[in-house]
Amino acid sequence: MMVSLKSSLFFMLALLTVVHALNFDIPAKTNPEPFCLREYVGEKNLVIVNLKTTGNMGDGQTLSMMITDSSGNTHSSIQNVLGEKSVAFDVDASAMLDICFLNTLTPGAIESEHKKRSVKLEFTVGADADDYSSLQKANNLEPVEADIRRARDFIEEIKGKIYYLQAREARFRNTNESTNERVKNFAYLTFISLFVLVIWQILYLRSFFQRKHLIP
Repeated sequence: MMVSLKSSLFFMLALLTVVHALNFDIPAKTNPEPFCLREYVGEKNLVIVNLKTTGNMGDGQTLSMMITDSSGNTHSSIQNVLGEKSVAFDVDASAMLDICFLNTLTPGAIESEHKKRSVKLEFTVGADADDYSSLQKANNLEPVEADIRRARDFIEEIKGKIYYLQAREARFRNTNESTNERVKNFAYLTFISLFVLVIWQILYLRSFFQRKHLIP
């Protein structure tokens, strides 16, 4: 029974775990456009960003990274990323997290297709980022208990993401309904204005022709 339960938990974790590992190249430009990645993060979660980049000092490129969220908070800003870097921070409220890169040519460097930095990014959040081995030792938990706690945290993350998406959908729906109502009211106002204008023109022309004795 214990083996079956443990296997089931491992299966659940395999389904729930999302590996945020990306490899990409960022070309160096004189005036580069930000290259950004976006990820949802639930409230009160630990976020760990691990980077590994190519390049070296003096190769004519300067790669910078900035991590911000949809609430306007800046969680990290590194001006010269080289080699391996690791950033960890806590997020208090649910938000969309933006990880943006800029690869700028240093003064005097010539732009070419060979001027680029290869980046390997690993992004872990919440239950993925928590150290359950340390938690297991600190609380004297059985392995299956640690797996249950991890599965519970994953489920809470998924629930938080669903609630966040529902709130966004409701906000967008309310915005659409408000916009539709304004457009409808504007259409009514335009129709009434045109109707009044047509009546006024008819009365004015009738009065004009009567003064000219062109109509009785």
